This record gives sequence, C-alpha cells and structure tokens, in this order.
Amino acid sequence: GSNMMGLELGMYIKANKDKIGVIIICDKQDEPLKEKVYLSNMDECLVKPFGSRELVLKVQRVLMSQQVANTKDKRNILRLRYIEYDLDKRVVVCNGERLTLRRKEMKLLEYFLRNQGKVVTRDELLTNVWGAEINSSTNTVEVHLKRLRDKIEKPYGEKFLYTIHGIGYLAE
Repeated sequence: GSNMMGLELGMYIKANKDKIGVIIICDKQDEPLKEKVYLSNMDECLVKPFGSRELVLKVQRVLMSQQVANTKDKRNILRLRYIEYDLDKRVVVCNGERLTLRRKEMKLLEYFLRNQGKVVTRDELLTNVWGAEINSSTNTVEVHLKRLRDKIEKPYGEKFLYTIHGIGYLAE
C-alpha cells in the first residue's frame, strides 16, 4: 500500500542523497512495515499516533546524527566542470588526471574556483593571490595565467578561464 511506497521513497532518498535524513511514519498496527523500517537504513521511525514533542525530538536526533556524519566525511573540494581541487590534499584533478601545479598556480586556481561565475579583476588577483609581495606593474599575473591555462585548458581541449578585456577574468 501507500505505506510501502513511503519506505521505498525513503530508501531511494538514502541511496541517492546520503546527506538527507529520513523519518518514516508508520501505523501502530503495521508490524511488517515497522520491522522493514528498522532493518533498513532509515534514520528514524515515528509510530502513529505521536505527539509534537516526539516529532521534534526525532527530527533533532536525525539532524544531530547528520551533523556528526557530515563533519566526518566532509572533503573540502572545489569543482568546476572537468576540474576538481581537493583543498585538504592539495591535489588538482582534470578529467580524472592528477596535475602538478606550482604553489601560485594552485592559489590562483583556488581563487578562480571560489569566485566562479564572477568577473575577477587583475588588482583583485594581485591582492588576494600575491598580497603585498608584488609590484602591480609587472606581468606576473599574465605569466601565471598563461601557465595555468597551458596546464588546465590546452591538454584537455577545454576552456574554463575567459579574459574579459579591460575588466578582468571569468572562470566558468
């Protein structure tokens, strides 16, 4: 019946969206469904009738367990189409291939990935990637951008970094 559909939906959600907590609501009389819920990987089972306090406590318990699970496996990864940058491991992967980038290229890529879809000016790059260590009249930004493009775009026949003439750069 419709109760089994609820369990099937819950199981689909848990299989495909592991970060979502699922609480199944069962009838007190439906022993086979209650057993299936407890044997499945659902987070909680609420048996009708139930009070609002019980509902709140079950939701809080699910949210708490979600937070614990999320902090355990939260990997710090920035993504843009074919580019994946694992900030914790300091590893850049393009189309499944691990790349070797210099420190500044990594910082530059990280800045673009954090600001994807937004036009970034040359001055912004100087301030946020190089800080006070550089003279703004040098062509350092352009040199590093060319190196980054040579490593991340050319080998893959891809483009992620666009020059917006007279304004700056756009990663998308």
